[in-house]
Amino acid sequence: ARAVVRDVYLPQDAAKIYSYLMLVTGLAPMLAPVLGGYILMHLGWKAIFLTLAIIGIMSALLVKFWLVDSYKKDSSKSLAPKEVVSEYITLLKHRHFMAHATLIGFASAGMFAYIASSPFVFMNFFGLSVTQYGWLFGATAMAFVLSAQINARLVKKIDESKLIFAALTVMSASAIVMFFGAILSIGGFYGIALPLICIMSSIGFIMPNANALAMAPFSTNAGSASALLGTIQFSMAAVSAMALGTIREAALVSMSGVMALCGFVAVGI
Repeated sequence: ARAVVRDVYLPQDAAKIYSYLMLVTGLAPMLAPVLGGYILMHLGWKAIFLTLAIIGIMSALLVKFWLVDSYKKDSSKSLAPKEVVSEYITLLKHRHFMAHATLIGFASAGMFAYIASSPFVFMNFFGLSVTQYGWLFGATAMAFVLSAQINARLVKKIDESKLIFAALTVMSASAIVMFFGAILSIGGFYGIALPLICIMSSIGFIMPNANALAMAPFSTNAGSASALLGTIQFSMAAVSAMALGTIREAALVSMSGVMALCGFVAVGI
């Protein structure tokens, strides 16, 4: 999907389109754990796989009958393993691409630190019910999506790199507030929830702009760039989620600490 956007739209327009895509690509992993939890409670675990099957069939039908090829076949491109590996190595050496790919990776790592830790933090530590936690999760998801839509309008007037840096600064500052709130027990529930909403709003600005800038230099090999971008993004997110998923006693401090660290490193990049 990311490659199709690069094929169809000019780089200066891509950030706006990626912002619109955040309605789905960003919202889905945020809402999936909540929706999956309700399916599990009311319909049982087998219904999870039925749901996945339905989603897969619907997606296949949409691609078959609706999605138009955005890139003509190129006989000069080889699928030989050696050539494919060589193309990925070239991308890994591309400083512009890797800078923005790792920005997306750290933003995703911060987001999945929240996804992995927040059920324990808010339901066990703060005592929220399943319904209350669902509302909180929905609020952070909505903040993420709304900020991405605001970004779609701002990119017409403000350079993408400036928006990224401003958003990273807000993300880091909010994570510091949340971290010290967790350590010093300041602000209680709101001392964690409000900075968290600010962090998720910041990621809504970071993701589409970094995607557009990472993909901009690549026209003939947008597919490879998109694939590597996704691999870096979700590999870093997976490491964050797995690491924090094993921590329970200090989940509040570790969640806020990892999010602050991700923000700081991304600002440095």
